Amino acid sequence: MQFLGWATLIPWAAAALLVGAVSRDWRQALAAGVAYGFVLGFAFTAFAYAGADPVLGKVPFFAILGVVSAGFGAALSLAGWRLSTRVRPKSEAG
Repeated sequence: MQFLGWATLIPWAAAALLVGAVSRDWRQALAAGVAYGFVLGFAFTAFAYAGADPVLGKVPFFAILGVVSAGFGAALSLAGWRLSTRVRPKSEAG
């Protein structure tokens, strides 16, 4: 597989910001960002794997990359939530 380049991270980062922006609160943004980042990182590395060794033996490595991706997903999702709280009109307490 050919290296896709750093530019492919831009839509993934924008999606993580959007995940946070549509979240109700910071906890939901955090959980959704972690899930988004882990699944994206794990799936991308697993499906892009083209090595000679069996893919099942590489799952721990893919999981480690998924955890790293989860951290970035969480950070960007929380940033998206924070930005959206500055843009949204404040709702009145009923």
